[in-house]
Amino acid sequence: MHSILKEKLKQSLHEIPSRICLTCNLWSACTTESYLCLTAHYIDKNWKLNSKVLSFCHVPPSHIGLILYKNVYFLLKD
Repeated sequence: MHSILKEKLKQSLHEIPSRICLTCNLWSACTTESYLCLTAHYIDKNWKLNSKVLSFCHVPPSHIGLILYKNVYFLLKD
């Protein structure tokens, strides 16, 4: 099921007539575990704003820029 939805999302993002804006949110739960959420935002052909979560994952410490960059890059390649 996950792979089918993932392919549908890839196809819909490929067909977007405009650009895609990415946001990356990082936060810690009350258990001090850190999580990252990668979201794509775009305007469709009907001028409707859409937001799709591309990935949500656990991020182990350390949260320096290079490590976060590698995490986001890996998620986008997937």
